[in-house]
Amino acid sequence: MIHRILAAAAFGSAAFASSVPEPIEPALALPTQETAGEATYLRTRTVSVVRNFPDQNGSSLSTLPAGTLVRGFRVSEGKPPFREVEVAGGFPVWVYGKYLQPTDVDGVLLVTGSRVNMRPSPDLTPNSMALRSKLEAGQRVKLIERAGRAAALGEDWVRVQAPPTARAWVLADALTAIEPVAAAAEWTRANPPLPTRPARTATAATRPASASGAANADVTPAISASLLDELAAADRAYDAADSLRSPTAEAWRDVVIAYEGVVAKAPAGSVTRQNATQRLERARVQMEVAALREDYNAKAREHDDEVDKINRYLDEQRMRKTARWGRFAERGWLQARKIAGERRYFLIFSGSTMAEVRCASARYDLSLFEGFEIGVLGDEIAPSVSATPTSRALARIIDIERIEVISGSSMKR
Repeated sequence: MIHRILAAAAFGSAAFASSVPEPIEPALALPTQETAGEATYLRTRTVSVVRNFPDQNGSSLSTLPAGTLVRGFRVSEGKPPFREVEVAGGFPVWVYGKYLQPTDVDGVLLVTGSRVNMRPSPDLTPNSMALRSKLEAGQRVKLIERAGRAAALGEDWVRVQAPPTARAWVLADALTAIEPVAAAAEWTRANPPLPTRPARTATAATRPASASGAANADVTPAISASLLDELAAADRAYDAADSLRSPTAEAWRDVVIAYEGVVAKAPAGSVTRQNATQRLERARVQMEVAALREDYNAKAREHDDEVDKINRYLDEQRMRKTARWGRFAERGWLQARKIAGERRYFLIFSGSTMAEVRCASARYDLSLFEGFEIGVLGDEIAPSVSATPTSRALARIIDIERIEVISGSSMKR
């Protein structure tokens, strides 16, 4: 079973990697002085470069004029410090065309993939590290230009205006805080929503001029907005399950069902169907791994319960070998002795006198228990006294309140 899961996991990863032209990059570790919380409205003091990560060596995405409105979030710990910002009106980025689809609105493209990378240049070189922000299915972006390296949109790099929610990095010293109320109104005016209409197939308007003769090479199946919403919802469900410390198979089953619905509705050959299929396979592997973990944990709990039972039995056996057995004030075989003409009773255990017992309440006739192994509860009315050169040792004296018969066999042991 384990080999089958590992093989499935390898298949899911390979399938995902083979259908996506961009490498999966590790998240950049960014210690911060403040976490990403409520935005602070700021303006650039001078001409400022927007970079893809918080360092002077980060690649430039665009140059902001002095006075540009931005929303600031966390600050990096490096020197000089950079601030993560959203820019009013967005900034230009490069996106691989496979994850974009033309709409009926000229110059507006629909995002059909999930977690789509945005880069500072149209390539996969180290200098073109993707932003931490990602495009999500259903978002619309404004077309700026195409790289023109291929006739088909799906095989070309496309430069678009990133949505205002996209974040990049600007030198913190280049920013100054401004009055938030007026800034919020200005931010709204600077970020009007793009027009939305039903998606359509690509036309010559979205192709480079040199490729006008290849009209049939750039046809993309139309995807409804509702289907993209379903894909986005499935992605959110995946992220929610993945964020759990130990997600259950049931949690992953809900994710699988969500992706299965998208795959069933998406047109064959569409990027949306490809994305949903890839994530469906990954979710299925996660679900089976979670089921195996739950089965293992259940068996481990059963094993632990059996071990506890054995330990309790062994503890009880060990306690039986002790005088008090863990629940008596004293325990032993009841033996009568005549001392100074008086009949007195003592508890003997392993050949040693453990205590003298009496019953002041007369509740018990101790003579009836002579020769029995008993455990007693009661108050100590006199402590034990050690032997001295001139006196013998005296056992402690217990006034019995309760007797429990342990054994009725002969005390000869």
